[in-house]
Amino acid sequence: MAGCNLPPVIERLSGFLNQGPTTFEITILPIQSTEDERLSVDDSIVLVEGQHLGMDARSLPWITRQIRQCYKLQKRQLQQQQQDSTTTIKKKKNEDIASFRNLLTVTSCLLLVNPDHATAWADRRRSLLHFGGDDDNYDKKDDDCWRRELAFLNLLMTQHSKAPSSWGHRKYVLGKILETNPKRRNVDFLTSLAQDEVNTCTRVAERFPKNYYAWTHRRYLWTVFKPLILEENSNGEDNERAVLLRGIWTSEFERICKWLETHISDHSAAHYGAQVLQLLMTPSTPYIYNPEEMATKALEESRTLVNRQPATETKWIFRRMVVQVLLLQAKTNASIRALVQSEIVSVYHEYVAKDTSSSCLDKHHIHAWTFLVWCMLQMQKTLGAGGENLLAQNKTPRQAIPSNAISLLQRHLKVVHHQKIWTDYDCTMKEAFQ
Repeated sequence: MAGCNLPPVIERLSGFLNQGPTTFEITILPIQSTEDERLSVDDSIVLVEGQHLGMDARSLPWITRQIRQCYKLQKRQLQQQQQDSTTTIKKKKNEDIASFRNLLTVTSCLLLVNPDHATAWADRRRSLLHFGGDDDNYDKKDDDCWRRELAFLNLLMTQHSKAPSSWGHRKYVLGKILETNPKRRNVDFLTSLAQDEVNTCTRVAERFPKNYYAWTHRRYLWTVFKPLILEENSNGEDNERAVLLRGIWTSEFERICKWLETHISDHSAAHYGAQVLQLLMTPSTPYIYNPEEMATKALEESRTLVNRQPATETKWIFRRMVVQVLLLQAKTNASIRALVQSEIVSVYHEYVAKDTSSSCLDKHHIHAWTFLVWCMLQMQKTLGAGGENLLAQNKTPRQAIPSNAISLLQRHLKVVHHQKIWTDYDCTMKEAFQ
């Protein structure tokens, strides 16, 4: 029957999960035991120190099999029940409630041990739609259903943070909250929900470093919330909303710069910082906006990061991406074009021109050379004739960038024994910037 009792393993795990997702976090710990036989359910699944969910390592395969068997059984029972034409409507509705509730419980346990089970996530969405509704008629319980699902995902990501299916499900749940909640046009509700998601991404990225999925989800948030926050309204708040959103993005950029000070190898964070800068530099609505001020600030931040740790590649990549974003504005903005020009010249004089000895093969010099080559090629690519003029203003002849040297430089970015490359390119760069 669809409403049959669940196995002890499911009851034990769901009992811990139902305590509330904010009371503990998942940490699968091996339980030390000298016994040869497998431990009982109560002993193999325990809550350690009231905070960590522990599972006996030897029992984990058996626990997983039990959960999968129960999951298949629940699906089969639900399919049979929905195909049964002899059941009365009232009885069928009650059985559906019990079946979908059991399916939710079982998938909670299954995703605990297999967080990238795409079919389980699909069945979970199906169950949630049964309880949360799938129409425009809002009911408070609908929003509570999706909110609880976000809380479950927060709990799941304390252990499994790099499962693509779970992040895809999170996007789906977030979309449902924005669809069903009548406050979806309220700017306070939108900014609060966005900030909660940002905080979750920060916690996940802190606990599980270099988390590509957390940073891409964080960027996805602005794809969703930007049009909602800037949505036209009849209260004359368009300018206020735009200024508010710009303030949020500015704070985000500042936080990323601070993040890169302590997370020196987080390439995903560096890319996200450049994406936020691009949002700031390409506003879609008219409001008080000073692109030169933002460009100056971005260059100063990236310069400070590099100066503190010049041998760290991530800092140079961030600096390079900042220049790339600004070059898009440099096409039509002479002030930003001058800032970029000054930045390139300063890198040469600070890291290259002052030292012509063999120490130019140090790591930070390698990154400086790469930065200069990339910037000069990018100017030619992005600005076209404007890039040629910009190089000409610096007395940089076209032959100052020999294609064979650049090719070898890019191919052997970290190979320091190609001294001829550096020697030849050093001469051309001196000619360019002296």
